[in-house]
Amino acid sequence: MYMRAKSKMMLSALFAALAFVVLHIPVTRADEVHGDNDNARHPAQFMRPVTGSIHFNGGVGFFDFSDLDDRLSQAGYSDIDTVLTVLGLGGELRLGRLVLGAERHWIGNLGAETSRGDLRVDLKSSYWLFRVGFDVVKWKGLSVYPIVGIGSSDTRLRVQSEADADFDDVLADPGRSVSMRQRGFLLDASLGVDYHFKIRETKRKTSFITFGLRGGYLFMPYATGWDTSAAEISSGPDAELMGPTVQGILGFSGQYRNRK
Repeated sequence: MYMRAKSKMMLSALFAALAFVVLHIPVTRADEVHGDNDNARHPAQFMRPVTGSIHFNGGVGFFDFSDLDDRLSQAGYSDIDTVLTVLGLGGELRLGRLVLGAERHWIGNLGAETSRGDLRVDLKSSYWLFRVGFDVVKWKGLSVYPIVGIGSSDTRLRVQSEADADFDDVLADPGRSVSMRQRGFLLDASLGVDYHFKIRETKRKTSFITFGLRGGYLFMPYATGWDTSAAEISSGPDAELMGPTVQGILGFSGQYRNRK
């Protein structure tokens, strides 16, 4: 309960700070970008240029699995590594300074496994986020932007036996593996820094390759109970995907011009 109350307080403060920053950023005028005073009067100029991109993310997350670790320890298992790999794939649409995106992430422990004798426990998670942000710095190829996200997670805990067995013994006692699942509601607040290198330019489109770094905090205000494919599992702990994440970004994008 304390961790949930603390996360809600941190979440409220962080989102309030990001909202204040976004609402008080002076947007660059269109005539400053294009040198055209007539275009500056057109509201649509604030949503240009239009840039579409796809990117790959890779990094680590530092999540708090203390509740789950306590239950594993009580059952005689070793702890789960709290430093997990975070790999992702996403797409973005930039309308002027406005950033809209969607991402899918996969989480796994860094080769570490928790075990007890012949039994092994594997923890795997994935989550998706819809994100919206704003370029507070946009200078030449450099972009700095706060970004917030909303989405959901899917965490699976699999317990399986690694001991060899006779075929007839497995038929008589098939309980050698069980997979439990928990889903959660996620919120994210991050800060991204990208640099876009121009690699090709035509009359209609300019192509870029992007290198970036993004750091943020992932919150899980709500999680469901555990279940298997056939039944609900009562009295389970929360495997909260809550904590800081740091990821590098490699992306490819195209900036499109209006037809003359």
